[in-house]
This record gives sequence, structure tokens and C-alpha cells, in this order.
Amino acid sequence: MIKHFLLILCLLCAGYLSGQHYYGLDHSLHPIDNKSEAIYFLDFEKSDTGNFVIHIYYSSMKLLMNGNSIDSLGQRLDGLCTFYYETGKVQSEGIYIKGRKSGAWKRYNQDGSPKSDRIYSDINMETIIFNSALIMPKPNCSADGFEEFIKTRLIIENALEIIELSPIAIQLVINVNGEVAERMFDERLSLEKMKIIDSIIRQIPSWEAGYTGTQKINVRVNYSIDFSNN
Repeated sequence: MIKHFLLILCLLCAGYLSGQHYYGLDHSLHPIDNKSEAIYFLDFEKSDTGNFVIHIYYSSMKLLMNGNSIDSLGQRLDGLCTFYYETGKVQSEGIYIKGRKSGAWKRYNQDGSPKSDRIYSDINMETIIFNSALIMPKPNCSADGFEEFIKTRLIIENALEIIELSPIAIQLVINVNGEVAERMFDERLSLEKMKIIDSIIRQIPSWEAGYTGTQKINVRVNYSIDFSNN
């Protein structure tokens, strides 16, 4: 009992656990009421999308897993998740869909050498929008990526009123066909300024869709256009 209490205290002091948002877990990674009997520990924070970013630790305070979950208990993992050996090397990485592994999972031995992928049967994902993917969407616009493309075009169009609002938040949903299915812009932008950025986004020739390893998926991506880095 004392040993587990001291462990929890060390975790809190080291900043691994928030103190307010953490749970003790059993050997199956299920939450237990008595934290002094915990084998693993879970810490979480709420993401911008309303889901939760989950971190699970070994009793040694080494990271076991990080990923995304629909619930704060980590029982319905959703999106890209990575598991680690206690040495810190990656053990496996892949996509969860509402608590189920899906698609191709990358697996590794403890020395870092790759194992064969494990394939999990996919469910219909055409209507689901994910916040992460094994391979994230990317635009075929320039070597520097989406942010630099937008910044360059805003400078070319001399959109000083938009540039002065930097950093500018842009959220897109890239569907399985590599199309921009949804757009959300910084709420500080007027309708006219939103139209300018939207017209710039439409100049991007095409997108590569997000990918689980076996299947393309719809993915929500967030960008921050920051001119202060120039």
C-alpha cells in the first residue's frame, strides 16, 4: 500500500500525471477504484475536437501508450495509437475505430527490428471522420506544405488585413477521395476574408487522402498560419 502511494506521489511530482485527471489500471488496462493496487496509470487531457488524448504509463513511469479516445478512461480508443516497450522503443502502431483495432498495424521487436504487420478487418469507414491517421492527408501543392502555400498566396494577393491577424486557424476535412469536404476558418475573419482563403485553398491541385495502412479514411486536419516565424 505504502509503495503504491509513494509511486503515485512520485508520478504527480514528476509531472507525469495531472493529479486531477488520472486513473489506476489493472493488467488488462481497465480502470480500478483502488489506485494503490494499480499496475498501470492513465492520464488524459481533452482535445480541441471534444475527444481525449490518452497517456498510459508503466509503474516505472515509462510511457506505455499514447493515443486518442472517445472517453477519458481510454476504453474506446479512436484514431492513431502507439504502444511502447518499457525501454522506450515502439512496440506497435495503428488505428483504432471506436475501441477496435482496424487496418494494418505496424509491429516491432524490442530491439527495434520490424515484425510482420498484423491486419485487422475494417468496418465501413466512409462516413466516419477521424482526427488522426497512420498516414495523414497532405496537399500536392509545394514541397513546404499547406501552411507555406497559404502564406505565399496571401503575400502575392497582398492580403495585409489577413496577415496582420496571424496566427490564423484553419480546419479542413479531407475525404477518402482526396477532396476538401469541410472547411472551418478562424472566427476572427470576416466573410470576405474567409472567401479569400477559401479561394486560395481551391487552388491546391489535389490532396493525398489519409490512410490506415489498408484503407483511405476521412481525416480532420488543423493548421495554424503564422507569419511571425518569417
